[in-house]
Amino acid sequence: MHKWSNRLINLGKFRHNMENFDFYTEVVTFFTNHQIASIVFVVLVLYLVWIQITIWKNGIKSVDAGMASMLCNHSGYGLLDVRLKADYAAGHLSGAYEVSVDDFKAGNFGVASKFADKGVVIIGKDLDDPVAYNAACLLKKAGYKNPVILKGGMVDWVGRGLPVVKK
Repeated sequence: MHKWSNRLINLGKFRHNMENFDFYTEVVTFFTNHQIASIVFVVLVLYLVWIQITIWKNGIKSVDAGMASMLCNHSGYGLLDVRLKADYAAGHLSGAYEVSVDDFKAGNFGVASKFADKGVVIIGKDLDDPVAYNAACLLKKAGYKNPVILKGGMVDWVGRGLPVVKK
């Protein structure tokens, strides 16, 4: 026999074995044999779904570096950096103001109040920074128009080779 025909015969055997494969039985067997891992997996999936629903419900959007630049240069958006002071001093976007989420929680919006009617781009540390998300939620709750988060934060900005200034 030709070697290609042997491969086709083996492929046929593989298909036959796959027809006998019962996915439901395998999943139930796995969950039965690995109960703790299964529970952790289910809890993790539920947690991620809950986070996504919360973000969707709050309506906080994220923008990439190009859109953030356009919003600041053409629409008058302000840049608010919510990272730690040391991170801000190590490098930040030109024109960004250093702000503290703790001040927002206390109702002190300081320099952010200049941009209440225009909008703000909130700069966090990295992708899905919870501090930046909390800042955006607090500003939106306080009535600020269009708070958005810089997608990827400073990690993405620096990774793209975009300019930063040091204090």
